[in-house]
Amino acid sequence: MKKTLIILGIICCISSFSFSQTEAPVPYTTINQSPDWQTNFKAQGDSCGAYFNNYIGIHKTSIIRQEYLRVGNASEAGHYKGRAQRFNALQPIEVSGVEFYSYILNNPSVDSLMVITTLNDYDAVNYVGTELARDTVYVKHNSFTTALPNLSVKSFFDQAITVTSDYIVTVFTPTDDSLIILANDPNTNEGNGEGLSYALYDNPSYPSFYGWYDMLVDFSYDYDYLIAPLVKYKQHNGFTLTSDTICENINDACVNYSQQIIFSDLQYNANAGNSTSSIYWVWGDNTFNLGLTSACHMYDNGGNYTISLNDTIDIWDYNTNYCIINLTAPIVVLDSANADFTFNQTNSTVDFVATVSNYDSLWWDFGDGQTESNNLTPQHIYSTISTFDVWLHVINQCSEDSIMYQVTTDNIGITEINDSNFLSIYPNPSSNSITIDIKQTDTAIIKITDINGQTVYFNSNVKNKTSIDISDFSNGLYIVNLINNSTIYSVKLIKD
Repeated sequence: MKKTLIILGIICCISSFSFSQTEAPVPYTTINQSPDWQTNFKAQGDSCGAYFNNYIGIHKTSIIRQEYLRVGNASEAGHYKGRAQRFNALQPIEVSGVEFYSYILNNPSVDSLMVITTLNDYDAVNYVGTELARDTVYVKHNSFTTALPNLSVKSFFDQAITVTSDYIVTVFTPTDDSLIILANDPNTNEGNGEGLSYALYDNPSYPSFYGWYDMLVDFSYDYDYLIAPLVKYKQHNGFTLTSDTICENINDACVNYSQQIIFSDLQYNANAGNSTSSIYWVWGDNTFNLGLTSACHMYDNGGNYTISLNDTIDIWDYNTNYCIINLTAPIVVLDSANADFTFNQTNSTVDFVATVSNYDSLWWDFGDGQTESNNLTPQHIYSTISTFDVWLHVINQCSEDSIMYQVTTDNIGITEINDSNFLSIYPNPSSNSITIDIKQTDTAIIKITDINGQTVYFNSNVKNKTSIDISDFSNGLYIVNLINNSTIYSVKLIKD
């Protein structure tokens, strides 16, 4: 490393100060005690927003280390004026401030000391790269406590900066005064071997040593500074629903939830190793699924439901150490079509009433070759005496349903005066022709009608015997009417 060469070239010049750039920053003291983070859980259902990311402190600190934060001078060559901590940015991260833990040591005459905070790109060679944002704050705490939130110093940039690659947050002072900054313990390897902490040497008495130093690489000190960024990031892309309208017991409601990569990054999610374990699907019909980013569900009953997704990100913040993500989507479950009907019969005339539900269209098959569509109350007149299978079919976008009842017709409704002294018809039934024999000399009118009342034959001047061709008639029941001197004689005729 270039810095090492510089060190070897000038170490003889500073040996009288017993200082070498191979030494870590001079500690003030180490407190063999874990910090008290004063954890308070966030209320269930609170939304996730920007927060100070205390991953470094909360996750790793079992022993508190205190170091001098000062420029140094000719007699104090082992002091460093700045500290920095590196963080991942595997997706866009919005950084709007910095938090660190510091206090003024044994100097009651000083009520505050200046500290400058910055946000920088990470530089693999020089560690602290291009500066992106800066703020100035003042440390006012004047005594140490293991309740670290009481030593918190928060700094806010004028505007939030979005980073898309690893970044550094720094803390440094322009003074050579009595500031102390907190870290965790290098003697117990509380840096987890990650190499995320850095210190800035800027002693005016030794300008050749200026620069940022990696605690792990340059000094084999595996520890971290309790410096945290104020971060905000996208956590998900919501969830998609294959269709917001499905059919009961036929279609599945399928959902797909897209977590952001932040869920699998330990610096932002304490549950990164099991990032899907907090996913909780609620289908709205008293059923649920756990731990799935994609799931399907079939509803047994139609209706309007709300699908809910709850997820939890365990954030590294001692005051708000988890937050709930809640997403919802409505879904309509369509009922199956149902068919039924009743009917009222008067001889060969039948009135039907459809009692259907959840249908888009319907059609009738009356069993005699006749059909009708989309009429809930049709009337049908049968032209023959028989038993008919009457079907009602209903359909919607989910299903089809059908039901059949039998209807039997008779001739009760036909008033027939078959007086052989006046009129006879033979053969009956007939397929081709019939003979009408009128037993009187007066002229009469013959009218033949079908069962629907439509006239199919008419002759106003009939005497004695008359032959009528019925071969073109449709098979079925007909009424032959003889009208004579205001008297009507009716005879049933069957064409077969």
